[in-house]
Amino acid sequence: MSERDVAGLLFTAEMYGVQLDQLAVQLAVSEAWARALAARWREQGYAESARLGPGRPWVWLTRDGLLACGLPYRPAPPALARLAHLRAVTAVRLALEPAPGYAAAGAYWRSER
Repeated sequence: MSERDVAGLLFTAEMYGVQLDQLAVQLAVSEAWARALAARWREQGYAESARLGPGRPWVWLTRDGLLACGLPYRPAPPALARLAHLRAVTAVRLALEPAPGYAAAGAYWRSER
């Protein structure tokens, strides 16, 4: 498993699930590449994906994916009522983390999970 796989799996787990376009931004890859990563994770049993609402498909981790990351979270697809919230929170994280002051201040993302 590559460093990109590990980073993507951890990011996905911390966010409950992500849409493919946001996963691509986080990993600095094309959306096609993110789709291929998600497909590989599904083949390995680490993730599931589906179109849960408008826009791109969502990706979330299975029990095996969460165990591979060493995380105790309960596996479940993102709740339909929370999709807009999850997308907005992911957008905020994607905007904050690359900001120069974020790392300089010792900031880090703490998942609500």
